[in-house]
Amino acid sequence: MVPYTDASLQKGFRLAVCICCIMIGNAFMFAGVVESITVRHAPLPDLLPSFAAAYERLRYLLPGVAVVILALIPWWRSRILATTARAGAIGAGLPERVIRVMRVSMVSCALCLAVALYGLTLYLATGDRQQFYLQFALALTAFAVHFPRRARWRAWLQEMEEEHRHLPGKSDPLAP
Repeated sequence: MVPYTDASLQKGFRLAVCICCIMIGNAFMFAGVVESITVRHAPLPDLLPSFAAAYERLRYLLPGVAVVILALIPWWRSRILATTARAGAIGAGLPERVIRVMRVSMVSCALCLAVALYGLTLYLATGDRQQFYLQFALALTAFAVHFPRRARWRAWLQEMEEEHRHLPGKSDPLAP
């Protein structure tokens, strides 16, 4: 396993922070879309009666899916950290472990953005701004929890190092 340096960690961290900030900006763009539609087309046209039941199901389905996605982020994080990362265009020149923690941060933020997108979908389907802002608040809270933090990255890298030391076939320096 190629060791990482503070410079490579810093480079990967800056890149992940920039990408996650762009995703947060997208969530705020969704809010702008909602407000723009609300101002220009208020009140929104009533739903077709034949689709009212489907829209009502969406009101419960999409927030439920959002909660499940956010609850599964730790599981996805452990899966990504446990797999070998291949450098793509985004991680070119970075050590494999730094690429993995970058992916964890970016996937987590992308899933947070999906929650805001579900809110936009609900708004466009039902015309209910409250549904959007509920999902938007949930997404912003999730962004705050899952935004890249250098200390968290160092802890993940340390965990990967510990797991690497204890792989079968590796000698354990702490063994008697």
